[in-house]
Amino acid sequence: MDQMPTYWMISDRTVLTDGFGLERGLLTYWISDKASLENFANWNQVPAADFKNLLIAAADKFPSIPHGEHENQKHVTFLMHGYNNGWKDAARLYEQVCRSLFSGAKGSGYALVSTGLRSAMSCVIIPTALMRVSAP
Repeated sequence: MDQMPTYWMISDRTVLTDGFGLERGLLTYWISDKASLENFANWNQVPAADFKNLLIAAADKFPSIPHGEHENQKHVTFLMHGYNNGWKDAARLYEQVCRSLFSGAKGSGYALVSTGLRSAMSCVIIPTALMRVSAP
């Protein structure tokens, strides 16, 4: 993949043909380059290792910022969405956050959305892998 995905999602909800259910399912990883994120057809499921490697590669492309210019630093940000809301609500909120803070040349980097019952647990997987990217 030459270009990094624009949108990233981790979910532990059951996968249905038109989105995610409310029950707990396997932990799955998704990427997209298409807006209208509540349209499930716009997402592509990828293996966990591919998701991790793509995210590390994306963060590796962040420019090195001089010490005094931290306000210009790019970030990988996790948007945790509650378990008692539908995934389409999470997708709409995530798309709005991405449009507001993470798009364009002056965007803040990448945002990931995590939906489901174990959202906080899924957060542990990627940041550990990114430590080598963000450490001085």
